[in-house]
Amino acid sequence: MRTFFYRNALILLLAGVFVAVGISYAVVTNTQHTQVVTQEQEISELDAQMKTELATARADQQAVVDSALGTNAQRITADTELIRQFVKTAVTWKSGEEYTAARDSLKRKYKLDEDSQFMKVYFQEPVFNTDTSGNRFYVVDTEGLNSNLSSVDVKALGVAGTAYRYMVLADIGSASNDGKASATKTSVIYLTLDGEGQMADVSGFASVSKALTSK
Repeated sequence: MRTFFYRNALILLLAGVFVAVGISYAVVTNTQHTQVVTQEQEISELDAQMKTELATARADQQAVVDSALGTNAQRITADTELIRQFVKTAVTWKSGEEYTAARDSLKRKYKLDEDSQFMKVYFQEPVFNTDTSGNRFYVVDTEGLNSNLSSVDVKALGVAGTAYRYMVLADIGSASNDGKASATKTSVIYLTLDGEGQMADVSGFASVSKALTSK
């Protein structure tokens, strides 16, 4: 037996080392896993706490605005969705035909007058040439213009009866023909919504586009 141990001492020693290393690795791995789980739980709790505090702060801020202007938070929330759909319709197009269709849809759905500031200045009639066959060639297409809504920030300015007056900051994006660059501009739109969701006194102003950004 002693001879066996002498002959196999190195092998037995290495086996012992491997077992010890394996146990140590398992202990370290389990400890690290526990630490990771604990950290993830702490991060999740902090994130939930921050979201709660942010929501509370926004609610408090809205309450101050409502108190000062005589507005109602639920009404503003509902109006904001109507406004977002309105702006999205106006600024979502990527061809001359889509531009024309969006403009016609806006006039019809929201009963906007062709002579209103919004339709004459902000959402002007499309520019196009017509050939002898009656085909239209839009400037929007020849210049590769396009537009899409990035975000909308709606701010209540005041209330008169059931009519709420709003200022809308709309971030509008566009992309180059090859899709490798993009630009964003902010439009300012003013409008009034009554208690039935009818829109009036709409006006809009487009700012200068920011520099193109490569993707």
